[in-house]
Amino acid sequence: MPGLFLVAAAALIVRGDGCILLLRRSPLKDFAPGEWETPNGRLEAGETVLAALHREVMEETGLIVEPIRPVDTWRVIRGPENQEMIGITYLCHLSGRSDVRLSQESDAYEWVQPKDVSAFPVALIFRDAFLRVLDSEPWQSA
Repeated sequence: MPGLFLVAAAALIVRGDGCILLLRRSPLKDFAPGEWETPNGRLEAGETVLAALHREVMEETGLIVEPIRPVDTWRVIRGPENQEMIGITYLCHLSGRSDVRLSQESDAYEWVQPKDVSAFPVALIFRDAFLRVLDSEPWQSA
């Protein structure tokens, strides 16, 4: 019998100056509190991956993005129910303003130069995407 799993979308957002957006998970979160990540979240019933991506970015940051391409997939087991979640991370360019309005899911944010990402305790499920994109040429103009 096939398993049941959740699907999530994540946005690796690049600003015009080449900085990427990191969010720090609230200390009240039940999964990975205090870790740095990208805006992300689960798809709602009937929602496409790109619709969820836009909704989650808006809910968590107040930003509008242009998805460029998928750059990573990931899998994580979450919570006491051991729910399996499969995620897709998209490289996104920022469209418009860059002033972030945080939701209750995060308690801090930083626009970070790619060379400085390693100084942040980035959640493991996003580290591969960061490394893959940041090591590619030319990632900023993709």
